[in-house]
Amino acid sequence: MKGITKSGFEYEVDDNVINNMELIDALVDIQNGSTGAVSDLLNCMFDKAQKKRLYNHVREESGRVPMDKCLIECTEIIQAAGEAGKN
Repeated sequence: MKGITKSGFEYEVDDNVINNMELIDALVDIQNGSTGAVSDLLNCMFDKAQKKRLYNHVREESGRVPMDKCLIECTEIIQAAGEAGKN
């Protein structure tokens, strides 16, 4: 599945990205307050190169990669994957 998020991040993820129990576990952990699970989520969704592109996409002038912006991008991609699975 290919797409572009609202902020302009171009991605390509496996069509079955949301059918991965490790991804679900990471989402539950994030919902339960585990910020460390964000890294697990990203690793479930992207290969190294694409994760680096995401980081560069959301990187601030200071060089910092904001976790909340990464989560926004991931949420949008997961929602798009869910919608694609319904069609």
